[in-house]
Amino acid sequence: MQRSASRWGYLEITRTCIGCGRKLPINGPVELVRCASCFTVNPMPMMVHGQVLEIVEDDREKAVEGEVISQSPVAAGGVYSLTWGIHAPKCRECGSLLPDVGPEVGDYPCPLCRTAISNFAPTGPYQKLYPAVTQVVLGERETRTNPPADEQISVDQSKSKPVLMACQNCGGSLSITAATPRLHLCEFCGAKVGIPGELWERLHPVDSTRGWYVRFQGPLTEVPSDLEMQMNRRFDELSLGSAGRPRPGPSRWAKLEVALKCRQCGNHVPVNGPLPHVVCGQCGSLRELPPEHVAGIMSWVGDDQPCFDGTAFRSGQYRFQMKSTRVPPTCEVCGSDLPLVEPGADTTIPCPGCTARYSSFSVPEHMRPHAGTAKQLYCAQKEPDPLPDAIPESLGFGCPSCGAKLTITSETGRVHRCEFCSTDVFFPDELWTRLHPVTRVHPWWVDAVIEPPPPVDEEEDEDELDDEGVVDPSAQSAARPPDSEKRGLYLIFGAVGVALVVAAVLTFLGKC
Repeated sequence: MQRSASRWGYLEITRTCIGCGRKLPINGPVELVRCASCFTVNPMPMMVHGQVLEIVEDDREKAVEGEVISQSPVAAGGVYSLTWGIHAPKCRECGSLLPDVGPEVGDYPCPLCRTAISNFAPTGPYQKLYPAVTQVVLGERETRTNPPADEQISVDQSKSKPVLMACQNCGGSLSITAATPRLHLCEFCGAKVGIPGELWERLHPVDSTRGWYVRFQGPLTEVPSDLEMQMNRRFDELSLGSAGRPRPGPSRWAKLEVALKCRQCGNHVPVNGPLPHVVCGQCGSLRELPPEHVAGIMSWVGDDQPCFDGTAFRSGQYRFQMKSTRVPPTCEVCGSDLPLVEPGADTTIPCPGCTARYSSFSVPEHMRPHAGTAKQLYCAQKEPDPLPDAIPESLGFGCPSCGAKLTITSETGRVHRCEFCSTDVFFPDELWTRLHPVTRVHPWWVDAVIEPPPPVDEEEDEDELDDEGVVDPSAQSAARPPDSEKRGLYLIFGAVGVALVVAAVLTFLGKC
């Protein structure tokens, strides 16, 4: 439905971080946003911005002034989610209605509480693609083309005390602060220790999602197909430039990130391995997992099966979300390649880059009839979540600082202050998971033990491409050197041709 009057749209957009899987706020008409947890630079496709604007415009008649509507996923794969409304801009701090000013005014203070209000006209690709959006209020500007991945983010250390955790190699007591790098050198044994994700997130909180407003002036026109293709290519370039080109790896591998939607509360429950059941970390409901469902996911690792950057699908009465990539196993903490084991082994693999350790075991026997070619698993959760009625009342743990025995229950936080020495202590996974179901999706790998097909001879079967991916005519027309047998045939045919020409010329001269 086309409109010409000036009108507002309210937006809250998030995407899943490609580095750590956490929710990442998109707080403005930006193309790139960096995760404050893992520092990964994530691209935000301009075409997804367009889908967001279309949702607001197409469903405007269904919205009620002052209320918001949640929409997830925005695009295929469940990577993006949206909350939107149609009300005019309000101050985040005091909630008062902001004055109706144009983008030429620039930033201004809230009339009531004097909070700074960002106010600007979109620029760059956003303005070119969606000229109907003439003003952005309370949104973040695109500040740079590509933030350096190694640029340090400033952290307010005044609000966080040091936290103690045990070195996974020697057991030494490590003092971790917000300034500690993700890979920390143990001062006792010299090993590189990876800071667990839960502790890292506590010390590096992710930016919150903040709503922003767009003003529409005139109809939201359709993006021309050639411009859409150009922006899709731009997104591909940004993805490769930001996240790094994926290691190709043999096609025998599949990296999986799987979650199951809880029927009780709608929360996404991690399925981090071939588990018989999962427990929702939010409402505590138990969900049995028949073997054919999880094994069916593992069977996708076959050579001719596609992988998905993100997809939602049903398997029977189960609603799954899955991301999959064809890359060999890597450490979740430092990204190092993990050593491989023979199929059928049941062992623990140490990361060569840090002291993190991961499990590797064969596909459970009762799942093999449904698992296709899948044989060996890496980094998968082997023990299921504790049943609600089987969680122990308490567990003991020695304080890394003073050695006192701490009594841990399901109500104890992951970082607990020792009542004897007042030191903040971080509890390791093996202790924590005995008291709590897993609440975070972790990647795990399936090995199908299928060797990749032999590489194609590029000289024989592929035309040479220039830097822009276009066939180079000069290279295409250049003759490739024949092998010895072909060269011999060419010489023979050439000699016969020359002889026939000479004979024809002599015959013609004799007649003359």
